[in-house]
Amino acid sequence: MVTIPVNAQLSGSSSNSVLVSSTDEVSVSGISQGKHSSDSFMAVPNDVLEREGYIMSYGSSTSGNSQFAVSATEDNTQVVVTLPQTVSSVTYNGTTYSAGQSFNAMLAKGESLQVQSPGDLTGTHIKANKPVAMVAGNSAADVEGLPEYYDSKSGHMQYRSTDMIQSAIPPVQAWGSVYQAAPIADRNGGELYRVLAKEANTVVSYQNENGTKISTSLNAGDYLDININVSYPITIISSKDTMVARFSKTANVDISESDSSMTILTPQERWSSSYQFTALDKPLSDDVPVYSNYVEIVAPTNKTSGIKMDGQEIHSDDFYTDWTEIPGTNNSYAIVRILAGGHTLYHDDPKIKMAAQVYGQTVSEAYAFPAGINLSPLGDMCLLWNMTVGDELDNDCDGQVDEETANNQDDDGDGLVDEDVFSNQVLLQNITSASIVKMV
Repeated sequence: MVTIPVNAQLSGSSSNSVLVSSTDEVSVSGISQGKHSSDSFMAVPNDVLEREGYIMSYGSSTSGNSQFAVSATEDNTQVVVTLPQTVSSVTYNGTTYSAGQSFNAMLAKGESLQVQSPGDLTGTHIKANKPVAMVAGNSAADVEGLPEYYDSKSGHMQYRSTDMIQSAIPPVQAWGSVYQAAPIADRNGGELYRVLAKEANTVVSYQNENGTKISTSLNAGDYLDININVSYPITIISSKDTMVARFSKTANVDISESDSSMTILTPQERWSSSYQFTALDKPLSDDVPVYSNYVEIVAPTNKTSGIKMDGQEIHSDDFYTDWTEIPGTNNSYAIVRILAGGHTLYHDDPKIKMAAQVYGQTVSEAYAFPAGINLSPLGDMCLLWNMTVGDELDNDCDGQVDEETANNQDDDGDGLVDEDVFSNQVLLQNITSASIVKMV
């Protein structure tokens, strides 16, 4: 672990970025720690950075500043920042800009710009002439916190609390259309999911805790907040690629000792068969105990037996939550307790892909980050969905939408029966469905 001095913090434009180089491929996480405040992120390697993207952040009237930083990897990097319509104004280098306005910055290699606002900067559009790295979050987030109240069970006042949150912004090529996640360990007040679109007419669908399907259409730069008050495993599907963040909520939501964190979920298209990551030990504050650390795994239900942690099968005593099916899918999730330090997670069969999120919690603090993401070129691909009648999706990857009739026959000769049925038909019970990747 390398400690970065406090005077390296950003203020406007500065040369305070950090370059990590190695002779072989490595996994790099950034950790920000203050008194009773911490979060982390998974760094994105330079060779997959892009010239354009959108900011995922957080803001509320009871939070600190929504913020992001953009760092240049080459000299003479011209950056154009276009603010979202949802932020009232931003002041950068002494000039104030209103919602929807753009401003430019010229950066040298290793130089960064930082933008802060009391409003929410999610949906800010970044465009550069050379590849850039981006990190975003909030300086002191109060995520869906409750007003102060007296808790009769504990005999104490429950106050709002805030925590710094941050995540590295993945390149657009790493966005996807299917996301799955589990309830956060040791929390029972639910989670906040934020879905950000990069294209117009992006339809986002999910099921609420009652099993009701909810769909919303987004334009480029728009986002949807899915505020879950009762924790349950969730599947989020979009008609076009999106970025999805998960926020753990403020402590007083469920009288928890931990606090808010932010992580970017890994889409199913970008799952990997192996991960290397490091779990944290002790917070910066001396009066706070060590973190309780976990890794959350989502994998095909019939392939979980091949998953190894640090070269061994996962011991039954290490499961916080044993393998549990995610409703309506062929996948399951598990939450595993882990010790501080470095870990490897992999499947015996490298063709089997899974998702992994790492997080830790202690008094007044929490951190979270994705264990990794597969950034290999995907080529042309689509996903076979679990179908609902008339869902206006290409469920069988044949280039057609809702082309089948519910007649117990293979209408299009692809070996599947009633897998893409249009809306005025009754869905038969023998639908063949899947949630696997199919190359086309």
